[in-house]
Amino acid sequence: MELLLFWIFGAIAVGMFASNYRNRSGFGFFLLSLLLSPLLGILFAVATSKLPEPQKKGKGPMIVEAWQRPIRSKPKCLALPPNALASVNMACNGSWL
Repeated sequence: MELLLFWIFGAIAVGMFASNYRNRSGFGFFLLSLLLSPLLGILFAVATSKLPEPQKKGKGPMIVEAWQRPIRSKPKCLALPPNALASVNMACNGSWL
């Protein structure tokens, strides 16, 4: 019984070490040490290199909340060349055929 408790708490400690000090997946190292042994898990965690800290992403200038967006009174229209309308009319009337 004591061995089982030592095994589980050792696996938890390995997962916490990997997560806090190596920036690795704590849950993955927990499962690894739970399946193999806490001793092998801590050896693997110590042998791995430390990953760089993830960059914390804040709200940049382009991100605006939905309630802060300006309301457009009219939708923007697509600018067409001057003779585009005539081309569409001729195609629809069949005068090009």
